[in-house]
Amino acid sequence: MFESLTQYLDKLEEEGCYGWWRSDRTNDEGEIYRLEMPYVEYCPVVEELIEAVYAFAKEHPEYEMRRYRVVLGRRHLKWSRQGLKAVDVSRADDKTVLCLLMGLIRGEIFYRGAIMEYLDEGVVMTWLKRLRAIDEWRAKRRKNNG
Repeated sequence: MFESLTQYLDKLEEEGCYGWWRSDRTNDEGEIYRLEMPYVEYCPVVEELIEAVYAFAKEHPEYEMRRYRVVLGRRHLKWSRQGLKAVDVSRADDKTVLCLLMGLIRGEIFYRGAIMEYLDEGVVMTWLKRLRAIDEWRAKRRKNNG
């Protein structure tokens, strides 16, 4: 079910680098000077994962990933940079984990570098591993039932 997302576990580990910070270091000292705010340029594999999350959300509206704030709020999960990191997903259901992923990706708008921070700290990998574990549990259950 979640292979389109969990396939990135190995790809991210192989990549080794998730992205780098870019900033405007030029000043032409012209009449109008526009400073470009720093941003993260993500490696292609991270960009692919982001697109895969959006594609999954579109293909599976039953997970309500577009309503991630509401879903996470129903589960009493604190919506903050540190709050999302602290969530113990070892027993979380698939909907919760998927909404955490979407929340992180959408959070990049407000907190530049959020995705890279969560990748560097292993949080995204933990979430993807949980989705893989759910897939494995379901496969085992189907095998035993049928």
